[in-house]
Amino acid sequence: KERRRHQNMRGTIGQILPLWGIGNAQLSQIYPTAWEVNHSHVIKVYDDKKQMERNIRISEILSDCNISAPKDKTIAWKMGTAIARLHTAFIQCEREVDFWDNSLLKEMKGWIRENLAEVFYWASALVQRTVAIYKRYIMYYI
Repeated sequence: KERRRHQNMRGTIGQILPLWGIGNAQLSQIYPTAWEVNHSHVIKVYDDKKQMERNIRISEILSDCNISAPKDKTIAWKMGTAIARLHTAFIQCEREVDFWDNSLLKEMKGWIRENLAEVFYWASALVQRTVAIYKRYIMYYI
């Protein structure tokens, strides 16, 4: 069954690539849902349209932030491999350990903002006290 799916997907990708100006492509499956094309591109297959749209949007945002794939193939391959290994490891962690919602944005809006406010309060008090001391120092010597 898996072999048939592999062959069907290879055929489908072979039909799609000419639409992108890529002919006689060398395809190799690098992940159950990803194929390397001519050692220079990757095409990903989605079963879930919402996930595909979400990943496209994330790619657009990253591109807008000037975060793109490295041009050097060796670095790109190493980065991709490291990210894939981390992704796989975190999936395994999720199976074995309960995780809480760990949103950096929520953290920034929550305890980090509160702690920064306290730090700024004390820093402001210190600056005011230092200015008062310098004023007295200057007044004394003038």
